[in-house]
Amino acid sequence: MSRGSAVGASKARRLTAVAAADMAAMEDDADTWIGWFCSQKGNEFLCEVEASFIEDAFNLYGLRSMVPHFRDCIEMILDIRSGSERDREDWSGALFEHARDLYGLIHARFILTSRGMLKMLHKYEDLEFGHCPNVACQNFPVLPVGLSNDLRVETVKLFCPRCEQVYRATTHDAPSSLDGSFFGTTFPHLLLLLRPGLAPPKSPWRYVPRIYGFRIYGRAGSKGAGVLEAIAEQERKGEDVARASTALIEAIAATAAAAAAAAAAATGTAASSWTAAASAPAAEQLNHNGAEAGAPAAGAGDGDDDDAEDEAARHAPKKLKTSA
Repeated sequence: MSRGSAVGASKARRLTAVAAADMAAMEDDADTWIGWFCSQKGNEFLCEVEASFIEDAFNLYGLRSMVPHFRDCIEMILDIRSGSERDREDWSGALFEHARDLYGLIHARFILTSRGMLKMLHKYEDLEFGHCPNVACQNFPVLPVGLSNDLRVETVKLFCPRCEQVYRATTHDAPSSLDGSFFGTTFPHLLLLLRPGLAPPKSPWRYVPRIYGFRIYGRAGSKGAGVLEAIAEQERKGEDVARASTALIEAIAATAAAAAAAAAAATGTAASSWTAAASAPAAEQLNHNGAEAGAPAAGAGDGDDDDAEDEAARHAPKKLKTSA
């Protein structure tokens, strides 16, 4: 056998040994609840949380009140149960639903650690989360994200670092049913913050709607868009000025009305006082004149009687004087 053939055979044996070791490790992982759960169809976005992380009670703070049968779920996740209790049938029973939720909430905390981020980064580099569906992003890889940190609010979504938009997640050409709380709202943004090299420049390409090759007036990319925006801005400013003018006019009118009411009230008070003051002397003068007029009337009556007597005496027949 030549030297080259011997080297080739030795290399082949080493590769076979490595492959066998990898297969054994995979089988061992599949024998654990965590490995089995993450290998299930639809759970490809999840990474395997290290047992040491779950065993640290500090990392589980606050989760006991969120998941029923907390202790039993922990025992199932960590494979503490032995014998028939570890039967695979238990992994799909009623307790499994609670264990799945608990593992998902633990997973959301684990991927914020350095070791958890490293595992997710490997998945990201292997394109296990998929590509951005936006044509402008040119198949840029995406990261899983949750829209809420609470269970059963939204399913997991995909965040594109290039266009910074969120899209529906699909696995095996079907919408993903993974809960968004299994990833939380922080993970992709913290990863991009700690690794700035993952954040790409924004795409300069932008789709422009056209009809028969002409850009639509007033739409993005057309010259009329800026004109319409300027007109809209002027209209908004005009509306603001009109509202301010109306408010000022109303304030002036209210002030004038209040002043007129105050003046009317003051004028009415003065007129009443003047009328009362003027009516008293007039009454006194009227009484005085009436008294003076009554006195001459009585005297005039007496004078008329005297005149009548004088007139009667003049017309009386004169007696003839007789001589004695």
